[in-house]
Amino acid sequence: KAFALQNFNKLEEAIQQYKANISKRPDYELSYYNLGIIYQKKDSCLLALKYLDKAIELNNKEASSYYFRAKCKIKLNDKKSAREDLTMAIHIYPNYDEAKELLSKIK
Repeated sequence: KAFALQNFNKLEEAIQQYKANISKRPDYELSYYNLGIIYQKKDSCLLALKYLDKAIELNNKEASSYYFRAKCKIKLNDKKSAREDLTMAIHIYPNYDEAKELLSKIK
C-alpha cells in the first residue's frame, strides 16, 4: 500500500504507511529505503540519510541505497563521503551508470 501511495505521489500518506510498516516489521529494509527516497525528493536530506543509513545497515548489498545516500551527501556538501558511497555502489553493481556519472561530476 505504501509503495502504491508513493507511486501516486501521495507522499505524506506513503510516509505514514511506511512508518506503520516499520513499527510492525522493523527489519524490512525496503520501508527504510523508500522513506529515504521520499525525504530526498522533499529536500529533507537529514531525514533521508537517517532512513538510508538504516536500509544499508539492514542490507549492505543494495547499490541504489548507497547511490541515493550519496546524492543527499552531495546536497549537504559532504563530497568525500559521497564519493565513498558512489564507489561502494559501483563496487556492488559495476554497471551502475548513474553512479559512475555522478562520481565523475564530483571528482
